[in-house]
Amino acid sequence: MIVRPADQLRWIVEYPDQALSPQIAIVRGDPAKTPISMLIRMKRGTLPMHSHTHDYQAVVIQGTMKHWAKGESESRAPALGPGSWWYQPGGQVHTDACLEEQGECVLYVHNTGKLDTIPDKTSTR
Repeated sequence: MIVRPADQLRWIVEYPDQALSPQIAIVRGDPAKTPISMLIRMKRGTLPMHSHTHDYQAVVIQGTMKHWAKGESESRAPALGPGSWWYQPGGQVHTDACLEEQGECVLYVHNTGKLDTIPDKTSTR
């Protein structure tokens, strides 16, 4: 059994070189080698388009998010509040936005392989 109270999570900045960088807290697994479970929190804003090698599933815990694939419209993406879920296939370029004016968005994510983020060099966002 693994138990981690919220106040004992170790949050790290995922992309120190980006102004809008999510923070992640790995709760299970080794992000360099194995499938992982993690929490992600971020402030209001939209991340750059990117992909991951492996599939993942996400559940919104706090805040309101949007999630959409490259070629889709942010305005057509549904608002996803607490309890909302999505599945993201590996290799598909996508992005996420936290819509909270104040506060933050928090997600629970289970990644089926090691953690990586591949920037989409053809996107302007």
